[in-house]
Amino acid sequence: MMQSGGAMNAKIEIKQALGEHHMKQVYMIRKVVFTDEQGISEELDNDGKDPDATNLLLYVDGVVAGTGRVVFEDNKAILARIAVLPDFRGKGYAKLIINELEKHGLSHGVKEFDLYPHSYLKRFYESVGYLQAEEKVYEVAGHQLIKMSKRV
Repeated sequence: MMQSGGAMNAKIEIKQALGEHHMKQVYMIRKVVFTDEQGISEELDNDGKDPDATNLLLYVDGVVAGTGRVVFEDNKAILARIAVLPDFRGKGYAKLIINELEKHGLSHGVKEFDLYPHSYLKRFYESVGYLQAEEKVYEVAGHQLIKMSKRV
């Protein structure tokens, strides 16, 4: 999975995280974004689903910049752990990760996608086609999460 373009014609690559080296990069990004920035414990982030998930890594000019994962449950794809390191934000990289996760889901015959983002990210996810699926707000470790869905 390779993309060109992006910010100032940077070389963008999105790869599936395979093996220990790649997973260390996934966990490093998640630690920076979720634990260090947002105060979410590593224990909460480590929900045990990574072995069954497809984790992706996004590289900008060879430097790891973002990650996201998809897990398949009940004929749905659950997107989660989408994170971009601070120095790479605002350049559309999260949208690229989401697009690749959705392509992976479609390749597995899935047509419905769910995710549970922070409520303040609602507009961002609406910009890539997701709609709030229910009014309920989930309180997780002091964070307000909402359920959003997309059908393709």
